[in-house]
Amino acid sequence: MCVCFADIPKFLTNHTIYYSWEGNPVNISCDVASNPPATMLWRRERFTIAAEASSNTRVYGADGKSVLEVTPLSDRDFGRYNCTARNNIGRLATVTFMKPDSHGGVPIGFYLVEYKEVGSQEWRDVKSHSVQTTVVLTGLEPNTTYEVRVAAVNGKGQGEFSHTESFQTIPIREPSPPAVHGQRGMGKAYRLGLVKQDDGGMPIVEYIVKYKPDKEEQWMTKLVPGANDFAMLQPLQWNTRYEVEITARNVKGLSEPTFYQFFMPQKPDITAESLFSGMSLGSVVGLGLGALLLLLVLVDVSCFFLRRCGLLMCITRTLCSKKSSTGGKGKDIEEGKAAYLKLPLKEENGKESLKPDTIEIKVHGDNSIHTKLDVGKA
Repeated sequence: MCVCFADIPKFLTNHTIYYSWEGNPVNISCDVASNPPATMLWRRERFTIAAEASSNTRVYGADGKSVLEVTPLSDRDFGRYNCTARNNIGRLATVTFMKPDSHGGVPIGFYLVEYKEVGSQEWRDVKSHSVQTTVVLTGLEPNTTYEVRVAAVNGKGQGEFSHTESFQTIPIREPSPPAVHGQRGMGKAYRLGLVKQDDGGMPIVEYIVKYKPDKEEQWMTKLVPGANDFAMLQPLQWNTRYEVEITARNVKGLSEPTFYQFFMPQKPDITAESLFSGMSLGSVVGLGLGALLLLLVLVDVSCFFLRRCGLLMCITRTLCSKKSSTGGKGKDIEEGKAAYLKLPLKEENGKESLKPDTIEIKVHGDNSIHTKLDVGKA
């Protein structure tokens, strides 16, 4: 059984000179052998080139190879480009072992690898993928001695463990420089992405971000917690190029700085597109409906005063007619106008018994009725 540690990346390509001219793209290749796989960064002089495509650079990468495509636009794009490779060493180990001489008549299903710190009674286990004879142990403590053993497992059960091997992880050290990538924020802000590299065996405590306009000497400093993956730089100046220096810190110390540059464009004009850029589709639709409703109200009010028509005029006429009708009836009752009826009096046999002058029936405002009978002589 063999226990292998993570290897420092080794470059497979040598220093190469490429020739180009303004407007002609050229590809610069960087090949690296590393276990575990390394993260590769490109730099122009001391400044990191963003992984995102820019106006004249683009980065492609896969399986230990990274290609930087550069299209020179001016004299400043010619010069030295550096490729840096980093991996996570000290926190993992690769365990490689041989197959047993016999599988007992039943094919082996997988291998069980157990490991623990020396002096501890608790074993931790990792299963191999199918019958592969290599297992990676992760999350190891730096500068610590471990013991490891392997057993084969088939349909009948688990076989005997192999003899125990010991290995020691790498001591704690300063973290590797962080990788960065940028993205324009809203307004006078810039979002700087932070990608953790090798933490040196201990968690990153914080990132120290320094930035300034390239033509000034005074640096501004921003401290970012190690758990964060970005730093927001604000407020910034329009039409200004900025220089950034980012350092990672753990309990052991500081990493080497990573340098980065970005450019803040000119102040944008306030247009309809910029006004609606931060609004959702529902907000834009609601705003449009509100504007349409306001326009209809203004048109109706104009028709009311200028042409005596429209919805408002119809409502006004309806209300006025109801008020006029109700007011007329009440007025007649309140004034207490009397109604006079002249009725002849008759006996039960139908003959006139009396010839009164009048029978007066008077209706008062309180809805009471009073009757007055004037009777003449027979």
